[in-house]
Amino acid sequence: LKDNLHKQIFMNDTLYQNAIETIFTSFEYIENESLKKKPFVSTCGSSSLVLMSLNDKIIIANVGNSKCILSTNHSFQIYSLTHQHSPNNSREMERLDKYNVVFKKDMKSKGKKYMILPTNIHSSRIIGCSNSKTNSSFLKGGVIACPEIFEITSDENSKLDFLILANDKISYSFTNKEIILFSYISIKESLENKLSYGKMLDNIVSTIAKESVGKGIKGNISLIIIDNGWLAKLHKENNIKKVSEIITQLSLSVMDFEDIYPLARIYDEEWYSSLIKSRNGKNDRNSLVMCLEKNNNDTLGDNRMTAQTMSNNNS
Repeated sequence: LKDNLHKQIFMNDTLYQNAIETIFTSFEYIENESLKKKPFVSTCGSSSLVLMSLNDKIIIANVGNSKCILSTNHSFQIYSLTHQHSPNNSREMERLDKYNVVFKKDMKSKGKKYMILPTNIHSSRIIGCSNSKTNSSFLKGGVIACPEIFEITSDENSKLDFLILANDKISYSFTNKEIILFSYISIKESLENKLSYGKMLDNIVSTIAKESVGKGIKGNISLIIIDNGWLAKLHKENNIKKVSEIITQLSLSVMDFEDIYPLARIYDEEWYSSLIKSRNGKNDRNSLVMCLEKNNNDTLGDNRMTAQTMSNNNS
């Protein structure tokens, strides 16, 4: 997955004209290919969190329970750029119920997680794991592989401080507030010790990893920091005072900062389905995926969008 998904996205000639559509078709192609690798993929699957900067847009595509956290306005405002894909999310639970998927609370997580039967996975969206997808397709069913895509444009980017991408081990264990607070505590320590900018970023990752281990988290812990210049500015100015102010502000706040960024546009399986129908239905959908297959053989209610908005947002 990690070796091929980005290739499928960037090899497509339509990426710069129709980025959202290209990402959907790329995920669908990877899902179709992964399901051919039986029996291994019958019980094994993967989440996927993709972030790209394209022209004047930042685009995040997510399948599973990884998390993208957005810090804006010098961390006075912190938001999510992903939804949790599990029965903990009411919208996901509604779809699982609709298709009679059985799930139960995972008592090992003290009731924080649900297990989806019969494979005992925690995610309602996953690449592979065909045993969890009885009577499901890429777009329809209980457990699916279709991503949710979040998009923000350059107008919003001007207030963006930095982004943190974290896998499910971290997203289940810490709130957005805690992750950003850990980051600034680490930054203060780095500035006090005169560490380089690169070492400062490494120290943020190490601090959050240590907090995870201290909380008893086992397994893979993945974290990526994407700076939009704010952290570099703090480092260049050695602005310990500003960092201390932010730490105090976050420590005193009663908010967890889990809300979705209100200016993000969200594209989901309903948007993709509507797009397919607008292009004469099933046959055209197959042609979109077949186009990727040909390229591969040649080269190896809210702010959710509707298909009608595509011409305005992906021209």
